[in-house]
Amino acid sequence: MENRKIVFLHELKFTDRDIEKIGKDTFAFITTFAFAVDEISVFSKLLIQSVGNRPNDEVLLQLYAIQHNAITRVLSAKVFETIKLFGKYQRYLEKHSDGQKLEALEDSRKSLEVLTRSPSHKLSKRLRDQITNHFDFDASRENLNGHVSQNASKSIFLNKFQGNSFSPLGEEVVFKGGVWRYIKEDTRTEVDAKRLREWTDWNQQAAGWAIKAFNGFILWILETEFPEKNLERKAHYLEPELFGDMKTSKLPIVFNPIKTRKDSH
Repeated sequence: MENRKIVFLHELKFTDRDIEKIGKDTFAFITTFAFAVDEISVFSKLLIQSVGNRPNDEVLLQLYAIQHNAITRVLSAKVFETIKLFGKYQRYLEKHSDGQKLEALEDSRKSLEVLTRSPSHKLSKRLRDQITNHFDFDASRENLNGHVSQNASKSIFLNKFQGNSFSPLGEEVVFKGGVWRYIKEDTRTEVDAKRLREWTDWNQQAAGWAIKAFNGFILWILETEFPEKNLERKAHYLEPELFGDMKTSKLPIVFNPIKTRKDSH
């Protein structure tokens, strides 16, 4: 195990008998919540990696912003869907008068109330519905009617390696134009870049809420339903190139293409 990084993990493994004990409905919620939180964790790590070490080149700074915004938009959509999932399960528990589980989720519900009162929650829904999950040129045409800055980039940059090409004009018209149009339509106020910063911060807070809510519910299930289970800590060994530090590991914005045999001729 030389030169490997040690990762300690505690495994909670469900048996068929365990699933029968807690019921398929509860297990279905656990699996769906787990799926959602795993996706949130992935995009949260990418978002952390995408921040910092900004390029000094003004053109490449636009590529940096595109990457950061794209990751944040996907994270935001995942967070919004997870909040919907949590609410749907709460309504299910209320319908079936399952006060025990409702009580177990009460702290998470109270924390969520604060998050959903934020204007960033509505902005996340708007972005999920009209930008992140759908591409609509009719909406872009609306954005062009006074919602795109006069100084916005109208450029496309091409690179021999297509993965390094990027188009700031899309980000300016579809994303920023869409956000500014929404703010004007929703609040009747002038646009303010502070709203975007607040939205980014909100997504990080909401992602943290989702992870904490999931872990808390799983620990409650463990304590309530399976007190006899002992979670043994086990060491796993990770190749060093797959281990990163939150402060120093940054997500590249440009990749060196892998040369193929054809390229070498």
